[in-house]
Amino acid sequence: MAKKIWIDCDPGIDDTLALMYALKSEELEVLGISVVGGNTNPSKCVDNVLRLLTFLNKEVLFLVKGSANERTAEDTHGKNGLGNYTLPINTSQKVYDLDLEDALDEMFSFNDDVTLVCLGPLTNWRGREAYLDLFSEIYIMGGCYKYPGNCSPVTEFNFWADSLSAKSVFNYFKYGDYNKVHVVGLEITHKFVLTSGDVELLCDENPEVGTFIKGITKYYMDFHRMQENLEGCVINDPVVIGCLLNPEMVVEEPYYVQVVNSPDFDMLDGQMIVDRKHFYKELPNVLVSSDITFKSVDKIWTDFLTTIVK
Repeated sequence: MAKKIWIDCDPGIDDTLALMYALKSEELEVLGISVVGGNTNPSKCVDNVLRLLTFLNKEVLFLVKGSANERTAEDTHGKNGLGNYTLPINTSQKVYDLDLEDALDEMFSFNDDVTLVCLGPLTNWRGREAYLDLFSEIYIMGGCYKYPGNCSPVTEFNFWADSLSAKSVFNYFKYGDYNKVHVVGLEITHKFVLTSGDVELLCDENPEVGTFIKGITKYYMDFHRMQENLEGCVINDPVVIGCLLNPEMVVEEPYYVQVVNSPDFDMLDGQMIVDRKHFYKELPNVLVSSDITFKSVDKIWTDFLTTIVK
C-alpha cells in the first residue's frame, strides 16, 4: 500500500522536481500540497504546482495557498520560481481559498497515518503546531550543522527565510516524540548534484520530461556555476523524498535541536543549533540526518531519475 503524504513546499525548481518524484512514485500517494512563500511568492508557487499537475495530467485532493515571506530566492530560482521557464496551466485542480486548518481537518476526517513533508520555510506551521501531532511522521528539509550554509556560513535558506517559525516549530517538538521528526539538512542534500549530462540522459529516456527538466534547471545551473563554480545544480528537495522512501539508507542521530531567531544579526539568523554534547540537558526532539554512504547516494539518485522519466 502506498504511503500517504502531505507536501508543504515553495516551488521553486528543486521543489518541483521533488513534487514530480513524489507524484510519479508508485510507493507514495500525495493527498495534499500546501504552498508557502520562499523560493518565490505563494501565488507564483501555486501557479507552478498547477503547471506541474497540468504537465503530469494529475490532480491532488487538496491544493492550498499558504503564507508569504519577505525573504525569497528568486535570484536562485528566477522571477517565476521555475528558472523563468513557462508551461501552460490547463487543469481542473481546485485551489483551496479556505484556511490550511480547514483543509487539514477535512483531510484527516477520512485519512490517518499521513506523513508530512516540509520542503520550504516552516511559516505555515507557526501557530498551527498542534496539527503536527496528527501526522504519523514529519520530514523537514532544512538546516546545516556540519556543512557550510547557503545563506551565511552557518545558515540554510528554509530556516533563514523564516527563522521565527522554524524556532517555534522546533520548540514545539521538544514536547513530542522525537522518533517521528526527521531533519534532512545540507550535510545530506549537497551530495546530490544534477549535471547537464544527467539531463541529456533524461532527454534520451523521455524527451518530454527531459525537455521540461532541462528548461527549468538551466537558470539554476547557471546560478550554481557563477556562485559555487559547480558544473550542475544541487537539488535539495528530491533528496528528502528519497530519504522518506529509503529511511534505512540514511544515518540518523537523536539530538536536541533549536533554531536561532536573530533578525538583527543576519549572519546567525536561522542557524540550526544541534546539541551534540548535551550542553542544554534537554531530551532529543528530532532525528537529524548526519551521514549517507556513497552506495546509498547512488541508490536514491537512481530511484529518483528512473521514477521521474516513467
